[in-house]
Amino acid sequence: VPPRSGEGSGACGAGVVPYGNVVATPVGWSAERLLAAGGRAEWVGHSSIENAHSSEERAALRRKFGVGPEETLVALLPGSRRSELSVLAPRLTQTAEVMNAQRAIRFIAVVPRELAGEARQHFPASIAVMVDCASELLVAADAAVVKPGTACLEAVLARPPHVALYAFPPGGRAGWALRWAGTR
Repeated sequence: VPPRSGEGSGACGAGVVPYGNVVATPVGWSAERLLAAGGRAEWVGHSSIENAHSSEERAALRRKFGVGPEETLVALLPGSRRSELSVLAPRLTQTAEVMNAQRAIRFIAVVPRELAGEARQHFPASIAVMVDCASELLVAADAAVVKPGTACLEAVLARPPHVALYAFPPGGRAGWALRWAGTR
C-alpha cells in the first residue's frame, strides 16, 4: 500500500513510483495519482472501503450504541487476537481511567465474537464490550484508540480522530530484542 494513499488529494504516495514495477493500492484515487506520476498501478479495493458507512449514519449509530448527542464516545479497538487483547486491554483501561479523571467520557470496546467472554474479563464494567461492529462504532465515535492494522484503515474511513496503540507481550519483547541484537 503506498504511503499516505488514503489521502484523497495532493501528490501523497507518488514517491514510490521509481521503486516498484507495479503498485497495488486499496483506493481508486491513489491508483490514478500513481498512474499520473508515470507508475504502473492497480486498484485492488479493500472490504473496509467498500463497506464503509456514511457520516449521515452517525446519529442513528450513536442511538444504536445508547450514546446521547451531548456525550463523548471513545471507541477502543484492542485487536482481533487473544494475545493482543490480553496485552492491550489493560493499557486501554488505564487510558480510559486517565481520560475519565478529566471529564466524563463513554468508552466502548469492540472485539470479535469469539473473544467477547475474554474481553469482559479484561475490561471493567464501566467499559461496554461489543462484538463485530468496529466500523459502525468508529462512525459513531468522537475519538478512538486502535491497534494498528485494519482498524487504522477503518478509523481513517470513519474519520474520528484516533491514535494507534501497540505493545508486545513480555515474551515478544524479548524475542524482538534478541532478533534486533542479532542484526547489529
